[in-house]
Amino acid sequence: MGHTPLPVKRWGDLGYCGMEGWKLPNKKPKGKKLSKKKKRQNVVHSRERIGVEHGIREMKIFRRIGELVKIKANSYLYTLMLASANLANFKILARQGLG
Repeated sequence: MGHTPLPVKRWGDLGYCGMEGWKLPNKKPKGKKLSKKKKRQNVVHSRERIGVEHGIREMKIFRRIGELVKIKANSYLYTLMLASANLANFKILARQGLG
């Protein structure tokens, strides 16, 4: 029997507005206020995303991720992301005395 994969939750900011499949924060309607419920949802959303944003920042420290990459080979880009993620994780472990 085949296994149906669970849908991946993709949490984004308002830069992903208009793209399908992304969990986005609530926007304030023009000329109106955001309800308290929607404000609470935005707080939960930002708490979920902060870990991701910090991870991206750690990876960008290694410069190649934050710069323009002209090589379009998927294998190179995948290797670049993997290497940056591993270096960022190693840096965190070293700070904790585990690396």
